[in-house]
Amino acid sequence: MRKCQTIFTNLFLHKGNKMKRLIMAVFFAASLMTFTTTAHSENFNYIVGASVDGGQAKWAQQLTKQWNKFLKNYGHTVSLRYIKQQNGKKALTEFATTYKNDHTVILQPKGITAWVTTSGGWKGYDPKNNVPIAGQLNGTFVFAKTKLPDIPATHVGGGAETILDVMAMVVMICGPMELSETLQCQKEKLRLVYGWKGSGQRRKAYLSNDIQITRDGFAHMRKTYKDELKSGKTKVWFSHGIADSKLGMIADPNHPHTFFDKVYYKKWNKLPSGDYFNVYRQTLMFRSGFGKHIVVQANNPHYSDLVNSFKEMLGDKGARKVLDKKLGVYPWTIGKSTEEVHNMVWKSLDKKGLNNMEIIRRTFKENTNINPMLTFD
Repeated sequence: MRKCQTIFTNLFLHKGNKMKRLIMAVFFAASLMTFTTTAHSENFNYIVGASVDGGQAKWAQQLTKQWNKFLKNYGHTVSLRYIKQQNGKKALTEFATTYKNDHTVILQPKGITAWVTTSGGWKGYDPKNNVPIAGQLNGTFVFAKTKLPDIPATHVGGGAETILDVMAMVVMICGPMELSETLQCQKEKLRLVYGWKGSGQRRKAYLSNDIQITRDGFAHMRKTYKDELKSGKTKVWFSHGIADSKLGMIADPNHPHTFFDKVYYKKWNKLPSGDYFNVYRQTLMFRSGFGKHIVVQANNPHYSDLVNSFKEMLGDKGARKVLDKKLGVYPWTIGKSTEEVHNMVWKSLDKKGLNNMEIIRRTFKENTNINPMLTFD
């Protein structure tokens, strides 16, 4: 910098062509502006708590490909990093320890439900301390063969938080019952298959009819199950819906006629209710409200750049068209609106529901212990 100042001074003191001196002065001023702008530029590490080929990763890849086009206007870029260990837990604990004071790290959390249902090993991580940048409220669908056996088979595992999907199946199959009766019905009406190595293995098992009920997102409805849906071998049994900060769970905008509540009412002539259903719905709010979102540490000096560039991306017709095609036409939240969804989810919890959550989830061979860090107003 001092060398540039010396050159600039010498040019002005030296007798010579005025135009040359003027050009050099403008060049120097531009150099000063560039120096000032890039001094605070960052290459953000965008951490995904999943493997490079999973659903979380695919979402991040499509998002950052578009987001980088707008971040560069602020002098920033993002680069993806994958931490797949412990089903997302390692990424969360590193965010709370290694990157506690690092404002160049963006986190796409995976495993918030696990944080609620696991009592130890989080190393101080608390999702309520995260500061949200944005999120997308994705939906999930449950697919079933149109010709089901008396006791259909489904999977526990082979994807993130599949217990939730099985709970929904149990409520739909068993109907209005007391908790103890529903747990007995769960044993009698569904065959649960464990030991999956990943979602790919589970999808192959469904297509080969080794299991007859499965779950997946919007992209897989249009791709993986396209032929089976077209031929009539498979149907969208129901859709879980998406979280809304004011209304709780609402119908999926891409498939509103298969919303769980509507399908249940058609089958049982009443709206779903009861302790088992309440646990399913509470868990669903976590998956929908926290499923696809990005956060930073508190007091991040670049927060406004990150939020504003995200707004610009969503406001751009070209970028939005690509995102809608790749990620589905789902609502986006930014900054405060993302925080409102998260707050709605936290407020949906109650002690009775969490106690029942422990009881139900343990029937799926999970060592559930509600996190003692949870507090209630």
